[in-house]
Amino acid sequence: MKRILLTGAFLMALSFTANAQSTSFEQIEGYTQGNIHGQQGWTTTGVTNEDQSTGNIEGQLVSSLSASDGFWSLQLNKEEAFAGQSETIAGAFKDFETTGDYTVSYDILIGQQSQNDSDFSSALFAGEQGSLAAQVQFAYTGEFVVRYPGTNQQTGQPALLAYLFESEPTWEPEVWYNVTMAYTVEDDMFTFYLDGVELGTIPSISNAELMSTIAFRHDNYGGFAYVDNIVMDGATSNVQQNKVETVSVYPNPTNGIVNIANNNSVINSVAVVDINGRTVKSAKFDAVSSAQVNISDLANGVYMMTINSDKGTVTKKVVKN
Repeated sequence: MKRILLTGAFLMALSFTANAQSTSFEQIEGYTQGNIHGQQGWTTTGVTNEDQSTGNIEGQLVSSLSASDGFWSLQLNKEEAFAGQSETIAGAFKDFETTGDYTVSYDILIGQQSQNDSDFSSALFAGEQGSLAAQVQFAYTGEFVVRYPGTNQQTGQPALLAYLFESEPTWEPEVWYNVTMAYTVEDDMFTFYLDGVELGTIPSISNAELMSTIAFRHDNYGGFAYVDNIVMDGATSNVQQNKVETVSVYPNPTNGIVNIANNNSVINSVAVVDINGRTVKSAKFDAVSSAQVNISDLANGVYMMTINSDKGTVTKKVVKN
């Protein structure tokens, strides 16, 4: 019998200040389909076998089965070699750093909702010791709750406590949702949003201004989920609009020329990817605020255009007709 251990070893740290870091698990971002472990700084939960050999779970995948932005996403799956867990500890992790206000947002779709299915969560860990700061959970019962570290009033032992919002938000299977967690240093508070609607605010628990890791996890009972369009922004002045998202492309749909405008930063390069994940056109620019890309020679269809700027990267869907 194998047992799941939460590993503290992560492969890469993202450094950002006011820059947004966007991840959609696309080929243009350097991802390949299959096990997410070891790709672009991601790692998965560590395992120890009966013979004391160690490794990492392999069922958390870059997948083309569903996506909210682009063609690929992170698919979270049950690990068949393990039993269900008491907490959401099986999944994928990535390090990042910030010492100021920040937001983390992502899209998520969960495939099933029954007593035989998993709870799925996103968690933020803070400080050198990786203490849990906040955890958003989509419970198998259909509840959307925030969990935070505290003390069980009956046992006196450390426990994850549930913060139930007054609006009692719920979720449905096979629906994409957007979650935003915004932290402000001055107030030392987290504010939570579901599909852009503010749900409530809770105080920080442990060094939340020194974030270290984001994790997408489940308790390994069953079912699956997809995570996509992860955006980390070091500033929270406007949680609904990250600086890199000021990029616009037009006309869209287009029959040829695509104009790219970026009011907040400069454009360095553009890549166009087709539905099969192949880069079909690319262009480099010399730090310009606007650019044009001609896709008149491409077949009609849907393409993803990734724009690289000095404030990060953003991917836009473009329709050629």
